[in-house]
Amino acid sequence: MSEISGDISKTSAVASWSGFVYQGKIAIYESISLLTKSHDAVDNFLKIEHLDDFAIFLKSGKALSVHQVKANKSEYRSSYTKALSDASSVYTLECDKNTKRYFHVSVGIDDSSSYNGGGHKVDFYKYHDDELYVSPCQIDSHIKYMVGKYLDEKEKNNSSHLIEYKFDKLNSLISSRVNYIHAVNQKTKKTQYEAADTNPILFEEIVSCLDAVVIDLEDEKFLLERFRSKFISLIDEFISMSGDEMSILYLSESRSIIAGFDDSLVRKFYYSLDPKRAAVSPDVSDNDIYCYIEIINSLPRFISENSIPHYITKSSGKYIPSSLQVRKTTKEVILKKIVDNIEDIRSNASLLDVLYEFDSLILSMDDDQLDLLDTLRANGKCTHNSGIDDDIDGAGMRNVKNKVMKAKGIKFVSVDKAQGDISD
Repeated sequence: MSEISGDISKTSAVASWSGFVYQGKIAIYESISLLTKSHDAVDNFLKIEHLDDFAIFLKSGKALSVHQVKANKSEYRSSYTKALSDASSVYTLECDKNTKRYFHVSVGIDDSSSYNGGGHKVDFYKYHDDELYVSPCQIDSHIKYMVGKYLDEKEKNNSSHLIEYKFDKLNSLISSRVNYIHAVNQKTKKTQYEAADTNPILFEEIVSCLDAVVIDLEDEKFLLERFRSKFISLIDEFISMSGDEMSILYLSESRSIIAGFDDSLVRKFYYSLDPKRAAVSPDVSDNDIYCYIEIINSLPRFISENSIPHYITKSSGKYIPSSLQVRKTTKEVILKKIVDNIEDIRSNASLLDVLYEFDSLILSMDDDQLDLLDTLRANGKCTHNSGIDDDIDGAGMRNVKNKVMKAKGIKFVSVDKAQGDISD
């Protein structure tokens, strides 16, 4: 590893969760901006919380630019004196005389001239609108502008829904990688710098997001990526309002896992929230997501390896949290809707995979447990059969085509019962 200053190796630039999210989005904006300017930029790579808040590297390993990001509300340059000095004094063997140093602010300040008071010149970063700042509430629209510019520069199809889809994929990419770096730092002996140094974001990965294609607003890939992005945004809201450090760590872990799902797991996760949904649609409400978050916050840490978040019970059964709510006044209506949709459920390979992999769904409900067959005594079973094609590819994934499986009923347990059933 290259020699670095002590301050770089020991400190974290994240002062708050909103600042942490803002920092990652600034990094994505700059990365796309470089891709619009140079074909060779595809060989670059990005490291978050590395030499500074983030750094862009050339293929050679030399630092093209280092960036410090501040989401402070102060309009006075004097409030940033120490931060500017720190940015100016960043040193490492990867930096040379050509490395640029940039300072990002979220509000306009009274003096945005270059800083020359330390070892290296630091410039305030200028955005595409010629402003020297961008607010946290504007950064999404700035990224979308840059996505559109990239599509135009590369002469690719450009539309509002394509931009939204690519933005959502980029958001998942940055969320997954940065959370992973934090997890490595927390769970191993690696410093924040070391964790970031070994987990770069390749510009090739960013290009892959930018080149991803969907047909229209009803395309399942578009809807699922919108769903994932919405989930991440609402978790961010929870984290920003939480004053409990353990809750923040737990929610950020959940955020990272969801952001890192491949397409097949996003689909399974979507259906796990509510088995009434026989097809992907844009109707997931904020309340559904809030309900899910409240359930995982009230239970022990879940397991997620090779699947969606789930729990192992003391009897070796597997439970998954769900946003479905079954209360006394609505129970019969909700359960009847599931039964009415049973034929659609039987033809949905992803939903059947969820129902067969997990023994019960954890719900916010009055009863301790419910078995759809026992409750309605009619047509509550779903069966994998030869008419179903499982479209999940990849090593280790189950292909159920031409395979008959035993019928299985749909079962629910309450949060309270799950707390007693789940192994510590």
